[in-house]
Amino acid sequence: MAGGRETPRQKMIGMMYLVLTEMLALNVSKEIINAFVTQDNQMLVNNNNLIEGINGFMTKFSNLELDINSKKSFLKWKPKVIEVNKIANTLDDYILVNLNQMMEESEKQKDWFVKAKESQYKTWSPIESIENKEDYDIATRLFGGEKASKGYKRGGEIREKLMELRDSLLVAIGNYSQRSNNYELKPEWLANNKMLEKELTKNQHPDKLKLLSIYSTLSQPEKLDNHDKQEAWQLVKFDHQPIVGAIGVFFRV
Repeated sequence: MAGGRETPRQKMIGMMYLVLTEMLALNVSKEIINAFVTQDNQMLVNNNNLIEGINGFMTKFSNLELDINSKKSFLKWKPKVIEVNKIANTLDDYILVNLNQMMEESEKQKDWFVKAKESQYKTWSPIESIENKEDYDIATRLFGGEKASKGYKRGGEIREKLMELRDSLLVAIGNYSQRSNNYELKPEWLANNKMLEKELTKNQHPDKLKLLSIYSTLSQPEKLDNHDKQEAWQLVKFDHQPIVGAIGVFFRV
């Protein structure tokens, strides 16, 4: 008869079912965390590989000064190269400060990630050794959380810094002179993609497609799709992210 009392055997079976379900959930969670660790390590290696490529370019570019045939071009473009490098490194330093503050709160260790001043290469303590890998609270509290919270504001600031990087790079790259022609890209054109495309087309900018590609790649919308709704950028990126997941966010932005 339905609704009758369970026998001791039925209770035991029910309890075993709950225990096994919880064990399965824990194992799935552990696999996800391990996947984050693997991904973080790969991204850190890729980041240093990218830096190696940039350093190689800088070396080749500097060598142009030694050749009488290329010295004039070197001197012309040197300020631009230095400016772009400075813009990128400034944002990288900002990201690293936020990342290390998260790691200090999680692991009580300062400078989990260290960047060499000259080469820009990064070294880090092993991701596998993070004790609070599964902590979902710290990243949420520091960079997400309720709309009026400090974390929400700080997460929004990270997005704003990324947008400032985009705009600064585009202005630096898009303004130059070539064969008596002056090409320009004004900051006010960066309000949206359509405006930028319209103005670059009207002014016949030779690098229009490249500049539009950079704009699209580096843009960070205020809201992102999150399952069946849109939420603020910082909530999608950081809310309920485990520590090892948040590390990946910083190296993907």
